[in-house]
Amino acid sequence: MRLQDRVALITGGGSGIGAAAARHMAAAGAKIAVCGIPADGVNEVAASLRADGFEAIGLPADVADEKQVEAAVEKTAAKFGPLDIAVASAAVQLRDRDHTLHELDTDAWDLTHSINFRGTMLTCKYALQQMLPQQSGAIVIISSVTAMGDGSPNVAYLTGKHACSASTATSASTTVATGSAATASAPARSKKPPTTTFTPIPKAARSNSPSRFHWAARRPPKISPPGSLS
Repeated sequence: MRLQDRVALITGGGSGIGAAAARHMAAAGAKIAVCGIPADGVNEVAASLRADGFEAIGLPADVADEKQVEAAVEKTAAKFGPLDIAVASAAVQLRDRDHTLHELDTDAWDLTHSINFRGTMLTCKYALQQMLPQQSGAIVIISSVTAMGDGSPNVAYLTGKHACSASTATSASTTVATGSAATASAPARSKKPPTTTFTPIPKAARSNSPSRFHWAARRPPKISPPGSLS
């Protein structure tokens, strides 16, 4: 199996794309840390994976809280070993309060960015602290097709996903010389609970070649067809 004994931390793992990523990677042989809130969803996904014979733990954590993210990465490493893969999938879209700029609920802006962008930043920060010394690893930032255009009326969600896509390039500049990789995936609208296969990491992002690596990290994210994580 392509991810045999790799260690993966997945935020937003209690539902949606994060839960699908957890199951997809577990089936490929990875040891899974399911991270996020609410705790019931996170623990349910982890328990479901264990019931199917996979190695998994549930780590309830608010990704907007730096201490909780740091602790989740540390607990993952303590349980399974050094982190190989981080999937930053935790996100909210507050359609009832996140509107066009002149109608926007400011609290909705703050909450959305604390999870969608700050949470992504913290996930990358502490994942990189594990990956850079070992000179290997992969970070997947879940962006959105929303970030590829300006059609969403949810301005906080739109700008947050744009920021997540841009932060991939920042991660790339940090990791490109180390054998690690960072890529953004831009899935379309998903159903919860998940009914489809997780969008895979583009092959170009798994190469150690700087030219191919930068191609994957810096061009606008594309929707990848279902397939392997190789």
